[in-house]
Amino acid sequence: MLNSTFNPGNSSAYDKSKVAVDWLSATGTVTAGSSANIDLLLSDDMLYAGLQLLASGAAFGDTVTLQIVCVTGVLANGQTICAPNTVLNQFGTSIGVCADKEEKFNIISDFPAKLQAGLTIRSIYTSIGTSPVNVITNHKLLKVLI
Repeated sequence: MLNSTFNPGNSSAYDKSKVAVDWLSATGTVTAGSSANIDLLLSDDMLYAGLQLLASGAAFGDTVTLQIVCVTGVLANGQTICAPNTVLNQFGTSIGVCADKEEKFNIISDFPAKLQAGLTIRSIYTSIGTSPVNVITNHKLLKVLI
């Protein structure tokens, strides 16, 4: 919901009349030995609740950095909030990934983080290997209903 008012201070405030679970995914292919942005643009106000990262072709030593980015500088409701491509929050820096399984990590957040429609969840995948890496980011989000 655009222009939502619900912004809980803790997860005990969640109520099914206020939020609905909505998993959203983003995919990308990272060229061997390089970095790539895997972006998910939010079309509704959401609470960030977790992330599952899957990758095929990863090398031990590959990393992921997680950010909230205001790509256009403008929210979905038309409000200008920052200069384009401003990183509003970095909530994971150079997280190492394993090479021996496709699920690299699966994290459920212990706290609600409200994200307004128009913001982008960015996963920057950095490959150090010699093969391309296919990446899927599954984001657990709670769509704000009020």
